Amino acid sequence: MNSSEQFNVSEAMMSKEIIAAGRNEVDLYPEHEFKVQKKLITVDAPDGSGKGAFAESIFRQLSAIHGENRVVLVQPTRFELSGKGMELLTKLKTQKGLSSDSVRHNLHFMAALMANYQDIISVALNDGKIVIADSSEIRSLAFMLDRGTEATIRSTLRWIKSGRATNNIAAGNRVFINTPPEDCLSNILSRGKVDYGDPTTQVEAIRRDNCYKLAIEMFGRLKQDVPSNIINIANPRVETPEIKKHIDQLVADKIIPKIIV
Repeated sequence: MNSSEQFNVSEAMMSKEIIAAGRNEVDLYPEHEFKVQKKLITVDAPDGSGKGAFAESIFRQLSAIHGENRVVLVQPTRFELSGKGMELLTKLKTQKGLSSDSVRHNLHFMAALMANYQDIISVALNDGKIVIADSSEIRSLAFMLDRGTEATIRSTLRWIKSGRATNNIAAGNRVFINTPPEDCLSNILSRGKVDYGDPTTQVEAIRRDNCYKLAIEMFGRLKQDVPSNIINIANPRVETPEIKKHIDQLVADKIIPKIIV
């Protein structure tokens, strides 16, 4: 997509409103109420923040407390999580030439997210298990705000605000990892491998961070039967050979005591 066609993130940040394809997100399904599941814990942050390592640490520490068979770790935005998701991925691969920022392309991702919530996450929650989600529907919206067309952003908002994307449930605990954009970029570049969609410049890293802030702002306006428990944790880049131990300590001190299940 040409940079001139990108969604105006700076304007949205000032107004704290998402207006895409002529519609304000507050007008899309404004009365839909989500049922909060206290045993669902989502971990969100831009790429390069260490989000995955935090999710894994939360999983290990809660497993030690509640038992390994009572806690599961999932990546709900991935096709590979469920059989239906893999079917959608197969269909997507057959549609050659489909623009990655188009509504049709994104429909496969949103449908996979819906299938993962229906067939994996909701099933585990109904069985009384604690579910830690490495990324959530917040990631889907943030990515589209960054890379999608206004039509795709509006479509994504409809999927989320209608409840379709998450089987009408919301996380009881939302963990947000706060890492400065320049640190996220340094972490990405130090990996030696840049994944598709990762920011590769300071400007892109700042934009992605702002897109997450916008997405989180929108989620704060969702109608829920009870409020989610919000946990924010700062994670600036550190130079240490024992990064796993460092993250485990942060999780033990700053996250585990605040989780309500």
